Amino acid sequence: MTLEVMERVIKHIDSIPEEEMFINKGPTQENLDAYISSMKKIDNSIQELLQLNLKSVEKSIIQLRALYKKANSKLEAMFRTLLSINSNIIDPVTTIKQKGINGLKIKEDILKILKVLTSILAEEIRSFYLVKSLYNSSQSCLLNTTKRISLDKFSHPFSTFTDCTLSLIKVEYELIQFLFKDNPNSILQRSMKASMDMFKHTVDSLTTEKKTSFANDYSEMILLLDFCGYLSNTLQKSDKDLIQLTNLEKIHSDLLKGSSSLIPEFLESIKVYSAKNPTLAQSATVHEVSSNRLSDYEKEMEIVLSNYKQGFSMNVFLESTLECLQASIDHRSKNYKKQLNNFHYIHKNLKTQFLSNHVSVKLIDKFNELQKSQRDLYLLVWKPVIENCNNLSMTKISSKSDKLAVKEMFKGFYNDLEESIKVQRSLSIPDTDLKFQLIREVKEMVIPKFMTFCETYVPFTKKTQKYFRYDSETLDAILGRLFEA
Repeated sequence: MTLEVMERVIKHIDSIPEEEMFINKGPTQENLDAYISSMKKIDNSIQELLQLNLKSVEKSIIQLRALYKKANSKLEAMFRTLLSINSNIIDPVTTIKQKGINGLKIKEDILKILKVLTSILAEEIRSFYLVKSLYNSSQSCLLNTTKRISLDKFSHPFSTFTDCTLSLIKVEYELIQFLFKDNPNSILQRSMKASMDMFKHTVDSLTTEKKTSFANDYSEMILLLDFCGYLSNTLQKSDKDLIQLTNLEKIHSDLLKGSSSLIPEFLESIKVYSAKNPTLAQSATVHEVSSNRLSDYEKEMEIVLSNYKQGFSMNVFLESTLECLQASIDHRSKNYKKQLNNFHYIHKNLKTQFLSNHVSVKLIDKFNELQKSQRDLYLLVWKPVIENCNNLSMTKISSKSDKLAVKEMFKGFYNDLEESIKVQRSLSIPDTDLKFQLIREVKEMVIPKFMTFCETYVPFTKKTQKYFRYDSETLDAILGRLFEA
């Protein structure tokens, strides 16, 4: 706790006895403005202490809430008393004769007080109703643990929460305009204040939560784009005056600024290797960022980036992301042997219309070379298998040592083939196109080489079933089942 915060806490707590003494006296026609001002001070103290989230002030918050409730009860009692006093039974005939029709009316100064009391009591009742009505929707946003990747666009509970809030604002304003024609705007602001504080708290909490989640789940950035996009779209279709009155415009602006301020941390979090995940698959997996559907959020991304800094466009962001992504994959390669899935997936998606419109040809070519080099590295795994079939020079097999050498070549081929297939079944190639491409290239490497080898050494033995286990169709079928666990 900083010194400034401590001073504010002390100020709020020290004010309790003074405000309590004043509230206990009760409201009168003479001190009504001061009484209402005191209630506002109490409410402000409650809100500020709540925002600090300190256990040490919980008792003071309870005390202030009880005091505010007492003050409100006294206002309600004053309203009843004042209206009752001015609602005495009269003889209208006599009154009209003596004072005219105006004699039937409540005095103007009393009406003004009743109007003030009515608006304050209405604000309090409606404020409580609005907060309670929106509470469950707010909690659904904060407690939702569904991963971004499993959600459709704008299907997070935040979208429902936003719709409910805007609908209640609209209906509340219609009610206030009907009840209080003189000054509906200020009454709306006061009756909606607690609800809008809750809306802001929900937005702030979601932004903070996503920030802390980047290290483990990069799809959280997509959720922030989802929130920004939905709120932007909804506000564009809403009454501009109501948006300003209820502070939604500022909340929206703060959300955009908060999201854009996380861009450097988002990029850095991609680069930084997470030591919490030491047991990565040998084949790697498609990187978290590459799984995100940024193309679904092009418009939202542009809005957030425009709030980040001048000149930081979608093109710059995507190229920066891909550079960080490559650095991350290179770093993680210390823990897995194959990076092919990652680079193939990135290159494939770079060729889509959305990404190709935003990144340079040079960058696309760069990832093409990366995935080609990884594919070549993968095919090297099969080199020991076909090396067993390289020696075709033994055209005459007469000695025992010659026969033994040929046997060893066959044995080496089958052993290495079996071992390679076993390794392949532990790898995962999620992309069907890549899987079929690799299988085809392996077949092109192995089958012709082995068939030529077999044809060369047919005269070597009469036990053909023992040494010539596979014909080309059988070997083709075996290799066609690579990557199947």
